[in-house]
Amino acid sequence: MIVRQTVRDKTGSECAGQAAGWRSVQAALLLLVAGFAVYGNALPHPFLIDDHLLIENDPRISGFDLPGIFGREYWPSAGGNQLYRPMTLVSFAVNHAICQAAWSFRVPNLLLHVAAALAVYHLAMALVPGRRWVALLAGLLFVVHPINSMALNQVVDRADLAAAAGVLWAAWLYLTDRGGWRRPALAALLLILALLSKENAATLLGVFVVLDLYLRGREPRATRRAWWRERGLRYYLPAAVVLGAYLLLRLGVLGGLVQDAERISPLDNIVARPAYGLDSGDSVFLARWGTPVAILGRAAGLLVWPHPLSWDYSYAEMSAVRAWGEPRLWVGVAVVAAGAAAAGVSWFGQRRVLVALGLMLVTYSVVSNTFVVIASAFAERYLYLPSAGFCLLAAFAVSALFERWRGAAGPPRGLRVSVNCAVGAVLILLAVLTIQRNRDFVSEMVLNSVDIETHPRAARMWSALAGEQLKAGNNRAAVASAQKALEIYPPYPDAWRTAGLALFRLNEPDQALACLRESFKTGGQDHETANVHVAKILTQRGEYREAISLLRDFVQRNPQAAAPRNNLAWYLLTAEPAELRDLPAALQYAREAVSLEPQAGDFVDTYVAVLEGLGRHAEAQRVIRDALSQIPADDPARPDLLRRLQQEP
Repeated sequence: MIVRQTVRDKTGSECAGQAAGWRSVQAALLLLVAGFAVYGNALPHPFLIDDHLLIENDPRISGFDLPGIFGREYWPSAGGNQLYRPMTLVSFAVNHAICQAAWSFRVPNLLLHVAAALAVYHLAMALVPGRRWVALLAGLLFVVHPINSMALNQVVDRADLAAAAGVLWAAWLYLTDRGGWRRPALAALLLILALLSKENAATLLGVFVVLDLYLRGREPRATRRAWWRERGLRYYLPAAVVLGAYLLLRLGVLGGLVQDAERISPLDNIVARPAYGLDSGDSVFLARWGTPVAILGRAAGLLVWPHPLSWDYSYAEMSAVRAWGEPRLWVGVAVVAAGAAAAGVSWFGQRRVLVALGLMLVTYSVVSNTFVVIASAFAERYLYLPSAGFCLLAAFAVSALFERWRGAAGPPRGLRVSVNCAVGAVLILLAVLTIQRNRDFVSEMVLNSVDIETHPRAARMWSALAGEQLKAGNNRAAVASAQKALEIYPPYPDAWRTAGLALFRLNEPDQALACLRESFKTGGQDHETANVHVAKILTQRGEYREAISLLRDFVQRNPQAAAPRNNLAWYLLTAEPAELRDLPAALQYAREAVSLEPQAGDFVDTYVAVLEGLGRHAEAQRVIRDALSQIPADDPARPDLLRRLQQEP
C-alpha cells in the first residue's frame, strides 16, 4: 500500500512537472510571436547611430580580434569612458562572421528580448502561484512596451538586452531555489555573462536582497538565521567573488573603475558638470542632487505613458535643476515618496509588490547618477531592466482588482469582462505605439527629423540632423541645423565642424575656416576630415606653410590617417614658394598613404607624381602596374594612371 502511494505521488509529481514545462513552452511561443509581431517591421532597417562605429567600422568585429576585444575598452577609439563589455563584442563578432546584414544582428536582439520577457513571466509565476494569466500579462507587457524599442532598433543596445536577461533569470533561480548547488552555479554563470555584457548587471546582488526581504516573511522565525546563512553561502558568496573578479579585470584593462566626472561633457551629462550654465542665483547643490530626482520623475512618466520617445536626451533636453520651485523636481520627489510608501505598505501585506518596486529601483539606481556619475544623464535603454519591475507591478495591480472578490462566485462577470477588455486595449495600444515607433528608425534622417519635433532642446540631435543633411547635399539646411545645436550648446565641436564643411561646399571658405577652427578649439582637433579641409582652404589662400604644419602635426598624432598623408605629400610637392617643397618627405608620406589604402587611385596618383618629380620614372611605372590590380574600375583616377603608364620616359 505504501509502495502504491509512493508511485502515485511520483507519477503525480512527474505529471505536474510535465504540465508546467508545457505551459512554459506555450508562454515562450506566445511571447516569441508577440515579439515578432511588434518588432518585425524593425528587422529590415539599416545600422543606425552607434552601430556604424562599433559594428561596421570596428576592425575587432570584422577581424574577430579576441585579444583586442578582451584587452581593450568597449568603444574602438579609447575615450576613457570606462566601459568594458567583451561578451557583447564577441556576440557581434560571431554575428559578423555568420552574416553581415543588419537584420541578422537584430534577430538575436529580438530573441534576447523574448528571453528576458520569459524570465519576467517565470518571476510572476513564482510570485503569484496559480495565476498564469497574471504572469502572461507581465511578460506580454514587457514585450510590447514602447520604452524598450530603442534597445531593439539600435543593435549596439544588445548589451542592455543580454545584461537584463542574465539578471532576470538569475533572480528567478534565486526566488525558486530548492537547495543544492546547481541553481547557485547557474546563477553565478549568468552573472558572469551579464557583467561582461554590461556593467549594470552588478545590481543583481541588490535584487537578491530584495528577494530575500520577500522570502523572509515565508520562513518560520526560528529557521530564518540558518536560512540566511545558507543562502549567503550558496548565492551571495559566489556572486561577491564574481563581482570582485570582474572589478579586478576592469581595473587591469581600463586602469580605473569609473569614469572621471571632469572628463564627461555637460552635453552628455549635466549632472557631471552641475555648475555649467548656472546663473549667480542658481543652486549648484540642486543641479547635482536635484537633477537626478527630476530625471527619475520623467523616467517614471515614460514607463506609464511612453510617448513621445527620443533616441537622444542630451543637453539641454536634460538640463540642471536650478531652484526649489521647479515643478519637475517635485514630480520626482512625489515619485520617490510614492515608491517608498508603496514599499512600506507592501511590507505588511502584498510583499510581491515590494519585489516589483525593488527590481525597478535597484536596477535603475546604478544609472540614476545619484551614487555613481555615468557618461549620460538619461537614455531610454536605462529603463530596459527596470521596466521588468514595472511590468510586474502593473500585472499585480490588475490581479489586485480580482482579489477583492475572493468568494466562490468570483468577481462579477461584468467587471471581469470590463477589466479583460481594458487590459487587452492597453496591450494593443502599446503594441501599436511600438510598431509606429519602429518606423521612425527607417533611417537616421527620418529618426532625427521626427524626434527633433518633440524634443527640440537636444543639441546632439540637431547636430546629428545637420550631419545627415550634409550627407544628403542639403548644405544650407545643414548650416541652419548646426546653428541650432550651437545656440543650445556653444562648445560643440561636431556642430562647428558640420557647419564648416557645409560652408566649404557652399563656396564660403572664410566662414568655413572660422567654423572649422572653432571645432578645433572646442575639442575636435583630431578629426581627419576637418583637418583635410582646413588645409585645403589654407592652400587655396596660398598659406602653404600653415597647411603643411597643420597636417604634419595631425599625421604624427594619427598614424592610420591616409588622406592627410596623401594631401601632405601633394602640398610638399607643389607648395609655393618653392622653398617649402620637400620631395623626399613627400615621397615618404605618399608611400605611407598608399600602404594604408592601396585601392585609392588618387593616392597612387600622388605617389607616382612625387616619383616622377624625383626623376624616378621607371619606378613610377612599376608602381602603377602593381597598383592597377587593386584600384576599382570606376575609380576616377584610373584613366589618368593608365595614360601615365603609356608615357615614354
